[in-house]
Amino acid sequence: MTSFILGKYDSSNNLKYHGYVTLGASIRTLNQYNYTIIKHHPFNCDLPQGNDNAVWIEPNLVCIVQYMPSNKEGMRQPVCKGIREDKETKECRE
Repeated sequence: MTSFILGKYDSSNNLKYHGYVTLGASIRTLNQYNYTIIKHHPFNCDLPQGNDNAVWIEPNLVCIVQYMPSNKEGMRQPVCKGIREDKETKECRE
């Protein structure tokens, strides 16, 4: 299964981990977007376990995520609904 690891920028412009979402599309669909593979994760924090085998890409894609309401921290049953090309990553803030 293919997933995006999500992040949002804080007030100091540090990229913070915000969970993950399964892609609603194949890698072939993802390949239509311009992305660059990088060696290390771009987050300014430690990541939860389970992200050890991730392939990291430059944080330049903005995705639309739909999820169920939750009383707990995080997103409940998140699903990626698409990529936004009209929004910059720095606009995605906590």
